[in-house]
Formats: sequence, C-alpha cells, structure tokens
Amino acid sequence: MNISASSFAQQKMEGRYDAVHKIYFPKDKQYWVEPAIDGIAKYSYRELLDYGDIYRYGDWGLIDSLGNQLTPPKYKWIQGFKEGFAVFQLGRKYGLINKKGKEITGAIFDYMLGIEEGFSVVKQNNKFSYCDTTGTVVFPFDYDMALNFRNGVAMAKKNGKWGLINRKNETVIPFMYDGIFEDGGYVRVILNKKCGLLRLDNSEVLPLKYSEVVYYSDGLVLVSADHKTGFYNVHTGKMAIPAEYDWATRFVDKYIRVKKNNLYALMDDKGNLLTGFKYSDIGFLKEGSFRTEINYKFGFIDTLGKELIPIKYDQAYGYSEGRAAIAVKEKYGYIDPGGKIIVEPQYERAGNFANGLGAVRKNGKYGFVNLKGEEIIPCKYGLVKDFKDDVAIVMLDNKVLYIDRTGKVLEF
Repeated sequence: MNISASSFAQQKMEGRYDAVHKIYFPKDKQYWVEPAIDGIAKYSYRELLDYGDIYRYGDWGLIDSLGNQLTPPKYKWIQGFKEGFAVFQLGRKYGLINKKGKEITGAIFDYMLGIEEGFSVVKQNNKFSYCDTTGTVVFPFDYDMALNFRNGVAMAKKNGKWGLINRKNETVIPFMYDGIFEDGGYVRVILNKKCGLLRLDNSEVLPLKYSEVVYYSDGLVLVSADHKTGFYNVHTGKMAIPAEYDWATRFVDKYIRVKKNNLYALMDDKGNLLTGFKYSDIGFLKEGSFRTEINYKFGFIDTLGKELIPIKYDQAYGYSEGRAAIAVKEKYGYIDPGGKIIVEPQYERAGNFANGLGAVRKNGKYGFVNLKGEEIIPCKYGLVKDFKDDVAIVMLDNKVLYIDRTGKVLEF
C-alpha cells in the first residue's frame, strides 16, 4: 500500500548560523531553534506568557543551517532523524518525513516508531505492521504488537503470543512464547515463567527451565535457577562460572559483580575472584576504576581489585574526564585518579565532567568548574545542562539561554 506524500514551500528565516556551536540564531526572538544535527534542527514559535519571563512553545517545524524553513511549525512533535527520516505527530496521528521536509507519508498512523534497518513499525486500528522508507506498508496489519528490526529480525506478537519474523515476513521463531528477546544471533524466550535460549534457526541452546537468562555478546549467558546464578558459555556448551552465587551482573570489558550473603565481590569472566565478598555495592567501570561502598562510605578499586582510593567518602561518583565527584559531610568536590583533591568539598552538588567542565551547585544556583578546579562560570543559573560541542543550555531568571565555555551568552 503506497501512502501519498506532500511537501511544503520553503521560506527563509532571517538570522545567522553559528557553525562552531551548530546553532541557528533567528533575528525574531520569538522563534526558538534547537541545536542542529547533520545540518537540520527543530524550531518552534514561542509565546511570552503574561505572568513573567516564561515561554509557552507551540508546534514544531524543521530548519536547515542556511535558515531555510523546510516545514512550517505545525507538528506537535518531531522525533530525531534515523537513517535520514523522522517520525512526526500531527494532531493524534503519525507520519514520516525526510531531511528535505518532505512528508513521505501523511499523518495517517495511530502510532509509529523511528526507522530501523529500513523499516518503521506502524499501527492502525489496533493492529501493527511495518512501512519502508518510501511510505509503503510492506506487510498486512496482522500483529497485536511489533518492535523494530534488529540484525534482520523483529519481535512481534500474534494471538497473544510472541515470535520472531524476518524482513520477508517469514516466521523465524514460532508465535508460542509469553516473551521473546533477540540479541546477537541468540533469542531468549519465556514460557510459563521459565526462560530458555534459542538460535535463530529455532534450535535449542538452553532449555526452558531457568528463572532468568541474559545473553552477552561474547558468548556468556547469565543463568539463574533455584535462587542461584552463574554463567554458561554458548561456544563450549559448558558452565563457565558455576551457578553458586545469590546474584550476579555483567559489566562491560569482561568484569562481573557477584553477590553472596548480601555482600559483593568483583570477578573476571574466567571466574577468578578479584576481591573478597566485602562490599555493600560495586559501581560500574568508569575510566579504569569501580566505585565501591562499605557501610555507607565510598572509595575506588582498579580492574585488578586493588584499592585506589580508600573507603572514606560520604558519597562518590564514577570518574569522568579524570575527575570524580566526592562528598564530605554533604559538601561536594572533585578528586583526580590518584585521589588528590582538585576541588575542596564546598558545593551542594557536583556533576560529571563534559568538554572539560563540570556542573556544580552553590546556594541553590549552578555554575561550572574546569579540570583545574577553577570556577570559571559563576554559580548563578537556576538550571544547567552539560556542555556539548562547547555549548551549554542554562536557565537564568526563567530565560533559557545558550552559553559558551567562558559563560558568554550566544545570541544574534
């Protein structure tokens, strides 16, 4: 089924484009333009409300880096572009638009997901199907639910049961399961509250007998049964780590957090314990270290389980750009990878570093410190977002502003 497309006459919005910060600054201040991605940005016409410097934003349109209004601001919502296309909402209906502002479909669907692998999930009359990038609905509306394609297959639900289909709408895994999830060529299936693992050819890897099955990309599968957890290796067909732990979770870079008697230890993917079971928590790996906790005090260990920073802080967060936020008696500062204090604990909050700057809060207001610990942007903003491409979005006196790394307001 082909859906007719429509296009819009382009108009020029007077203003200028800042190529460094990827922002178009309109001359008419009642227009709001978001940062551009691949030369395309969303914009809206905003209305100043009577009771203060607060704006109400209207519908959204698309603009390019030259100021060409690719669409008028008429859409209730426009999703980010995927594979050159974006989903829009017009009224209560959804459609597909390209980067030239041309509607590939009209606003005819009850629901729609962004393009993945050339297909978008669409819904009409409480049934789901898929359309391609030409706006053609490629399969009948046969499904009770459907999810995006990934690795050439998609999870779908029919007659109350889940299965797997390919790009030809052929059934890969029969529609017989209560739940299903594909990852890396393996399929986790759930039936009657029991989990198993299949290959894409529907052959069995693990039978339906586990309370939990989670596949990891390098062949390890977390399995749980009878309240015990371990890891199975799909390549060897054997248990890589015995199912003897109360709980376990897999980190990136081949590290595993395991739990016994309510305490955690760090393990490698060979089953070697790198620490004893002494931590009340172990955080995610960030910049070569794990945040650790014992009795509400925090420190850090390295990837060998060696203590880097003693357990002494009242709070701590993972490293970002070589700095970790720590707290002493509810005041926050920063340390370097060696534990040296870079910013003395003095702030009410301290965030992650991004683009060499970290957001901090003092007396209820936000500013930024640099990697040397210098407060180069004073704490005067009501709200801030992290820097991206040397630009941060901040709020001052209920006004949303863009600032650069020096704190200078970017404007036309």
